[in-house]
Order: sequence, then C-alpha cells, then structure tokens
Amino acid sequence: MIMASRAIKLWRSFARPAAANRGFATATEPRMKAYWPTASFLSHGEQHASKSNKAEFVPVYVALGLIALSVSLGLFTAEHQIAHNPSVRVSKKRREEIPEITDPDRVVSESDQLLNRSLFRKVVVVYRDAVTHAK
Repeated sequence: MIMASRAIKLWRSFARPAAANRGFATATEPRMKAYWPTASFLSHGEQHASKSNKAEFVPVYVALGLIALSVSLGLFTAEHQIAHNPSVRVSKKRREEIPEITDPDRVVSESDQLLNRSLFRKVVVVYRDAVTHAK
C-alpha cells in the first residue's frame, strides 16, 4: 500500500509542470556554487580531503611494502649465495683451481657458513621446533 502511494505521488510530480523544475536528489554535487567560499572554509576542506586521500592510498602502500620486502629478501639471498657458496670464486687466481682438491679445509668452512648463516634455514629450524613442541 505504501509503495503504491509513493508511485502515485511520483507520477503526479511528473505530470505537474511546477514540480518538473524541482530537482531530484542525486549523489553528485552541483558543479557551480552561487557564492565563493571563505579562506577558512577552503583550508579546513583541504585538510579533510588530504586525510581521505591518504586513506585511499593505503592498499598501494601495503603493496609497495610487500614488493620491497620480497626484493630485499631476494637480494639478501643472492648476496648470501655469492658470498658463501664454496663453488663461487671471485678472485681470478682461485677461479682456475678446483677448490675441493687444492684447499679442502676452506671448502668445508665455507660450506658450513653457507648452511649456518642462511636466513631461510634458520626460519625452517624455528618452525620445525615449534611444530615438534606443539605435538
């Protein structure tokens, strides 16, 4: 019943010419104002707009932070592999040699460093200990 009366009022407003000049409620703001706002109104509005703009970029900041985290972990892993891998030689003198034959003690120590200083291996050990203690 209520919906029918609303529909009738709507059709009557379309039929009357005076009601046709009246605007319906919309979600958009009018484009032009009849007056120029004061300076204090503008500064207050800019502060409010800047806070809302910052809130709009939160997902972007989160995505950039995750990208930066993944890049830093990748660079750390690459540096770790190059610095501590026993088969990687930076100096030209040692590149020509077979390190397992000429200096086996150094290869063993570098292999231990590679395994013991790995960040991801430490994370796995902590996770494995937590899982075994939870059982």
